[in-house]
Amino acid sequence: MLLKIGEVAQRTGLCTRTLRHYDTLGLLHPSSRSDSHYQLYTPSELQRLLQIQT
Repeated sequence: MLLKIGEVAQRTGLCTRTLRHYDTLGLLHPSSRSDSHYQLYTPSELQRLLQIQT
């Protein structure tokens, strides 16, 4: 199951801008992009994000 950046933001309480910033810093990279260029994340990347938050 792949989650769009907005869905990840809703589940974690972070804004999409923060997620993009983490990508720029190299902390968290989306696994792929959709045909519409949405950043897509896997459940394991969501777990990694939760670790980064703590």
